[in-house]
Amino acid sequence: MSGEDGGIRDAAIRVVASSLALLRTRLELVSVEFAQERERLKSSIVLLAVAAVAFALTAMVVTLGVIAWFWDDHRYAAIAIIAVIYALAGIVALVAHRRLRREAPVPFGATTDALRRDVEWLRARHPHAHDAGSPPGPATRT
Repeated sequence: MSGEDGGIRDAAIRVVASSLALLRTRLELVSVEFAQERERLKSSIVLLAVAAVAFALTAMVVTLGVIAWFWDDHRYAAIAIIAVIYALAGIVALVAHRRLRREAPVPFGATTDALRRDVEWLRARHPHAHDAGSPPGPATRT
């Protein structure tokens, strides 16, 4: 009996060790993806801030130049046309931002895919196993 107990214990230890190794690998993947997403977001924010300041200064200088150019004859028309141009630029930017957000990859997609493959692999090895959240089939009810 003690030989069986040692064999079962050794097998259980191996299963636990393998499960922990798999969990560690998945957690490392989550950590790497999180770090990548954080760096991408920081870079995006910095670039957007630099672009916003540069475009704001450019717009201010161009606006003042156009209004000064047309001050004597068509000052109100110049102001209205510049305002419409700015509004159109804002709309284009919002539409582009919306498209960018829609086309962005799902955060932690690689982790989700890896966990899905792990579940599929386990189901293939143990066809009688069920999800923790799903009810047992009719054959296992008592």
